[in-house]
Amino acid sequence: MEEGCLNNFVSGTRELYTIKKSTVEAFKVNGINITWKGRILKEIGVSDDGKTMIKVSKESYRRLESDNYKADYTKAKETLGWNPDIKFRELVMIMVESDLKNS
Repeated sequence: MEEGCLNNFVSGTRELYTIKKSTVEAFKVNGINITWKGRILKEIGVSDDGKTMIKVSKESYRRLESDNYKADYTKAKETLGWNPDIKFRELVMIMVESDLKNS
């Protein structure tokens, strides 16, 4: 690398998951199964015992974009020899457990 050169690297797994799928996986870490009911802005995630656990927020809602974005870590692999060794589900588990531990 050139001296004084700023390098930015992307880390990721090249796996593609929606926010909805990420949410389902995060609840699973706590032993809660989520079933989605309704559509779009009236959609809710309900636990097996019927409790509403999550609602789609009008303020945060974004329609699905036409492009699907996956992290491309080619530069990190070629420059640093870096490869992901943690997959999506494990990453969600690590993040949720860390958040619970620190809350």
